[in-house]
Amino acid sequence: MSKRWAICPRTFVVACAVGLAGAAQAQINFTVPADAPDGGLGTVGILRVFPLATPPTIDNQDIARALLGDPTAFRVTATAPQVNHAADGGGTGHFGGDLDNLTGDNKAYLFRGNIAIPAAGQYTFNIASDDGFTLAFNKGTIPFSNLYNQNTGNPGSIQTYNGNANGALTYFGGRGTEDTGATATFPSAGTYHFDLTWHDGCCGDAVELSSAQGSKGGFDSSFTLVGGQAVTKNKQFKTVGPWDTYTFSNVSNMAATIAVYNDNVPFPAFVRSHTTEPTIAFNDPQNPNNGSHGGDARTFPGDTAVDNDNFGAAARATFTVTAADAGKYTIMVYTDDGFRFRMLNGATALTPTAGPNSTVDGTNGLVPSNSPDGCCTDYFGQYDMAAGTYTMEVINNEIGGGAGLFVYGAKGDFNSFDPDIFQLLGANITATINTPAGLQLVAAPEPGTFAVLGIGAIAALARRRRA
Repeated sequence: MSKRWAICPRTFVVACAVGLAGAAQAQINFTVPADAPDGGLGTVGILRVFPLATPPTIDNQDIARALLGDPTAFRVTATAPQVNHAADGGGTGHFGGDLDNLTGDNKAYLFRGNIAIPAAGQYTFNIASDDGFTLAFNKGTIPFSNLYNQNTGNPGSIQTYNGNANGALTYFGGRGTEDTGATATFPSAGTYHFDLTWHDGCCGDAVELSSAQGSKGGFDSSFTLVGGQAVTKNKQFKTVGPWDTYTFSNVSNMAATIAVYNDNVPFPAFVRSHTTEPTIAFNDPQNPNNGSHGGDARTFPGDTAVDNDNFGAAARATFTVTAADAGKYTIMVYTDDGFRFRMLNGATALTPTAGPNSTVDGTNGLVPSNSPDGCCTDYFGQYDMAAGTYTMEVINNEIGGGAGLFVYGAKGDFNSFDPDIFQLLGANITATINTPAGLQLVAAPEPGTFAVLGIGAIAALARRRRA
């Protein structure tokens, strides 16, 4: 379903602000603005508000609620099929397929909709957000319990909402994309309304609302997007490998690791191990860095029982593309620290198209764009593959601290990680994955109406306003 927009014609200037750490509130009071659209069948209503002229720093939920109620601010209404938004290059949530936010800092949103609860009982709601949010059902009359936080050192909380004890799940200030969740107990099956305020203070921004039946202690594979539809996906990357894998000692950067690997003829004095591996999914158990891929992790070959630093890894595996399988393929590497990935046709490296967080170096290698050594994010690149047999090569270096290396692939053109499509490159998997529908969005008892406008027009207007 496409998003559509309506605009209140006011000007604005967007400035960057630094978020604050979370802070607990004993009492939350919020009046829904009169122009905030409600959701309907299959949709969430969205009010997006930017301050006029030189904006204040929108770095907590108190300021965000005040901005949402400011009739002089620049105000944009919209609809979307889920709460699943990201912009400005920050971390995203769990599900991929992120809808766009308007770019820029210091903004506040109000999401409103109605969910169909199929049976009385407990349901856990997870909000992955950068920055803060507040979620309430039926004006706070549905209580929350069993709070959890991905980052226990910077937690969200459950608070009183419009006089209703435990009526709000909230994270007050600023943070990178992290999970906060809690259990809501619904007394009967039926339709329940939600209000979700969210703000972005600075830099990347993201907000995602998902749910799972029962009381959960953290996000897991049972969660689905609120409003998400049942889908069938296929993992279609064919047989890769096995991987001929080396690890090296006493290499302190990527250049050194590449030098000792020497086009698959390594310098013996540096070789720590030489093994055959089914996939590339490694960490150092004394200091692992897995990103969101910990469930796939194995120990680096040649690991010792200490936190290992200044080591490297290099591996090659073959990959055959039939005429029927020809087309675009996406490679995704998660690494701590640096890496280079190449797709070789004999001695010639194919030129990839760099995706998020990646660039292409002078050897036609896919490498990190954030620094020569890189770290701690998913790196993407695409290859147009004709029929033939190719060699995949990945080289990694660990300088110090956490360590991890994961190589995934998917047939098609992707810019975010979807675990239902990407697979560790190794065994032949052509599996059909059925993802169930989430809690469904239904019509409000008294649905509001509001004008809508195409997304291209609002994006163009936003650009003109900032010029």
